[in-house]
Amino acid sequence: MGELLDRLQDIHLTACKAAKPDPQALAKRLFDWELHGDWDTFRDAVLTYAEVLGDKGLKHYRELAEAAWAAVPTLGPGDGNSDRYRRFNIKHIMETLAQAGGGLDELIAVKQRDLSSSYTFLEIAQACRQAGAEDRALAWAEKGVAGSPRRRLHGGPVARTGQAAGKAAPARRNLDLSTPGRPLRRAH
Repeated sequence: MGELLDRLQDIHLTACKAAKPDPQALAKRLFDWELHGDWDTFRDAVLTYAEVLGDKGLKHYRELAEAAWAAVPTLGPGDGNSDRYRRFNIKHIMETLAQAGGGLDELIAVKQRDLSSSYTFLEIAQACRQAGAEDRALAWAEKGVAGSPRRRLHGGPVARTGQAAGKAAPARRNLDLSTPGRPLRRAH
């Protein structure tokens, strides 16, 4: 089924390139299909159709996404989420828009609207790392650990170091957000 849907989407894109539909009307259809569609139909439409949408269509797509996103409540650590599917789709759309042109701060703003899982803290820390913002990565990792009942980020353990021999200093965290070939550690 997936191959068939991919082929139909390719045909649709080719037809849009040839027909040059109204960019705002196309943006609305694509947004609705991506937000409400089954089978991840038209996933990442804003990227796939960027050329066809042009500046006018891209602007309208972003406006639609931002309006829908504004209606999604912010979740903090421990909060429940009764509408995961809808939240997942609009969050993915907003993350895609942020990655396409908004930069790290916009991506963090999107991701921090749902801090109900320690995994989100890890995602933010990893995004900071990829952007070369090592201090911000560590800060987000530390926030995730502080809010996690197990004192660990969902992607890997956070070791506790004991008190130094003969010192009364409190134990400090040793955060390990390493990825293959690129260790990042803060040890106190």
